[in-house]
Amino acid sequence: MAANTARRGIFLFNSTNKPVNIALSATASLTAFSFQLPTNGSYESSLNGYVGAVSAIWISAPSAGPTLHVTELTP
Repeated sequence: MAANTARRGIFLFNSTNKPVNIALSATASLTAFSFQLPTNGSYESSLNGYVGAVSAIWISAPSAGPTLHVTELTP
């Protein structure tokens, strides 16, 4: 997700059977990430929080295809 100065918050949900690494930067990798979102895990940023880029990478390919649900809150 690109940086967005109008962003008020984000919601992420990993509906796959594999963890996903999330980076609060333009490029996530297997070794450089901000946090790991587990299977069926979710993340909610605070309102008026981080407005920079967000990226993701799966540790290994999910069996059902990668699905990371992303909601960006803007005014």
